[in-house]
Amino acid sequence: MKRLAYQGCAVISIAVAGGAIGVYGVSPATLAMALVLVLCPVLVVWLTVCPARRTTLARGAAPR
Repeated sequence: MKRLAYQGCAVISIAVAGGAIGVYGVSPATLAMALVLVLCPVLVVWLTVCPARRTTLARGAAPR
């Protein structure tokens, strides 16, 4: 359930970043804000997926 919440938050953040560019147009400040809004959820999803994969590998699952 926690993972689903993180992924939902990531989708909302990406939508807000796209909406900000659509509403305010393309400018350096808008692009910087959109970049921050996109990087945060990407890092959150990355940090939730990678430890889960390491745990699976540590339990004896065959690496892919």
